[in-house]
Amino acid sequence: MSPPQAARPDALPAALFVAGGAFALSTGIAVGGEAIAFGAFTFVATSLLAVGSTKWALLTWPNALLVFIAVLWLVPIKLYRLPVNLPFQLEIYRIMILLLMAGFVVWSVRTKRPVHAFAASKPLFVLTAVVLASQVVNAPTIDVPGSEGQALKSLSFFLSYVIVFLLFASALDTFHDIERMVTALVIGGAIVAVAALYEGYTFYNVFDHLSEWIPGFVRNERDVFDVRAGRLRVHASAQHPIALGAALMLLLPFVVYLAARAQTLVRRGFWIACLAPIVAGSAATISRTTVALGIAMIVVAYVVRRQLLARLAPLLLVLPIFVHAVAPGAMGGLLKSFGDQEGTTFVNSFYGRAGESGSGRLADIGPAFDLWSRSPIVGLGLDSPQIVTTGISIGPGQPEAVPIIFDNQYLHTLVTLGLAGLIAVVWLVWGLTAWFVRGAKEMAGPHGDLVAACAAVCAGYGASMFFYDSLAQVQVTLLLFIAAALGLRTMALAEGRADADERRSTMH
Repeated sequence: MSPPQAARPDALPAALFVAGGAFALSTGIAVGGEAIAFGAFTFVATSLLAVGSTKWALLTWPNALLVFIAVLWLVPIKLYRLPVNLPFQLEIYRIMILLLMAGFVVWSVRTKRPVHAFAASKPLFVLTAVVLASQVVNAPTIDVPGSEGQALKSLSFFLSYVIVFLLFASALDTFHDIERMVTALVIGGAIVAVAALYEGYTFYNVFDHLSEWIPGFVRNERDVFDVRAGRLRVHASAQHPIALGAALMLLLPFVVYLAARAQTLVRRGFWIACLAPIVAGSAATISRTTVALGIAMIVVAYVVRRQLLARLAPLLLVLPIFVHAVAPGAMGGLLKSFGDQEGTTFVNSFYGRAGESGSGRLADIGPAFDLWSRSPIVGLGLDSPQIVTTGISIGPGQPEAVPIIFDNQYLHTLVTLGLAGLIAVVWLVWGLTAWFVRGAKEMAGPHGDLVAACAAVCAGYGASMFFYDSLAQVQVTLLLFIAAALGLRTMALAEGRADADERRSTMH
């Protein structure tokens, strides 16, 4: 009998790549302008992918999700759009999510593959239902002239979180694939951290200039200069310095996991080398939120892996010295931000600017409860024009209504989604944290260690929600949902392996 031949790659993906590239090229020529360059660039890229897919199995779910992680880190969300005139901005990450979703639907129908949400199914369902109900109930007050569809945009961002979570929770079959995702998250974050440190030295953000290098990228305007305690607050590929600091800090449990799993000194040294710029890049944002986030993660680490935390204590003592060396002034600026700021103490800053758009966090509580009382169950809706303050006077008896920025996601959720939305958010974030903590205590080995890392990530994100509008920061929130999906998928694989071992022992 002749040996079986290796399966040849399917020709269908190659044909789809070529067809998609040809469609993009023809559309670009029809639209004209910058769209022509984008269409040509897409056609060349898809043609190369078509050639590769005829020789190697490129079109796999792990590879597709790795590309999404790369886009998530390296292409700033809300900063670039494609040169196509639509009622909404067409961003590359939106296109990827739509393509991944469509591909997964077709694949799951053909293979009868189930969609998994695991322990997050109930809170995620409740939160999604509340978001949709809030938008329907408040539709007459949300959809007003001049709003430019902001509520619809916010809804689309929320739905993208759900879709990405379901994809990562459902499309990965092996623990090796999950570890590849963790590796990509850390390497992508390390690249962004190095760029952030470079930004701190030169005041040049490489991510603000992608439109100069990539054909078809159209850059939106945004404020790019933020200073605190005399230091530039870097933001790299994130929407805001706080979001960048939080995103980089959330990677620390994964870096520790990969270093602990490394089988050679070279690999362990590589992951420790990634840890250093990630911590320094986070410190360079001069964000007090990262401190609270880090404390929450350390508390969880002490609960689930205190022995590992004890072994890391010397490294934790050395890291501040390294941060000071590669980002001079960052640690000092961070410490100074907790002290006297332009004549206002740190505690008093929470009460300052009452009635204004950028008011202190505690000063927002009164106005928030006044707004919440108008719709206590499902809130006023995402990006409701009713969430304003009239505390700024532009003339005698003429107060100006400006949007209130709640630097507290829990308070913001209470106003926009009501008590039902707040309960759902707490259930999702802290419920997953408790689920992972319990799982990490019960599981040993690499599966349990990764679940412990996911527990720290969820707790860190949950703590950071007290200090900024986290759900509006798309990059860091997508990281949370990806980490949650990886943790739940890891627990499911571990339980399946345990069941198989038990069946084998019973048979013998």
